[in-house]
Amino acid sequence: MLNYDSRDNIFTPTSGTDMEIKAGLYDKTWGGDDDFKKFTAYLKHYQPITKKWVLGVRADVRAINGDAPFYEYPFIEMRGIKMLRYQGEKTALGEMELRWSVTPRWVLVGFAGAGKAFAKNSNNDSDVIYSKGLGIRYLIASRLGLQTGIDVAKGPEDTAIYFQVGSSWLR
Repeated sequence: MLNYDSRDNIFTPTSGTDMEIKAGLYDKTWGGDDDFKKFTAYLKHYQPITKKWVLGVRADVRAINGDAPFYEYPFIEMRGIKMLRYQGEKTALGEMELRWSVTPRWVLVGFAGAGKAFAKNSNNDSDVIYSKGLGIRYLIASRLGLQTGIDVAKGPEDTAIYFQVGSSWLR
């Protein structure tokens, strides 16, 4: 695993970059039940536009190779998309978030993203899946820079409500 993190705050960042590349080997030689390899890479960047506006950008790619159990397969992980709904041997997604500090404690959030799952057979690939939504945050712990709030996200099939503590991209 390689990781780089220059964010100004781990809970609710307003500037900086967090990125990681990870490779995992799951093998019977190491005592596992299955033989497969798992690869993930992500980038999250936060850029203040003005004193009241922050833009967040996220990219995430994942892949699996070998005889893995179904629950290890990568899936599109975004607000508004059901967990494990769109799985494949590879996934890729991108998401943007724009935050507006209405007052020193209250923040409005807008977000949108798109992702795709790729199967072994390209005929079984998912379509490009979109989600979007709005949220509101309250700075509950100013010394820690910790915001909490609610997001409402609309995906291709459902609308979902998320209760957030810190960044929605914590991982």
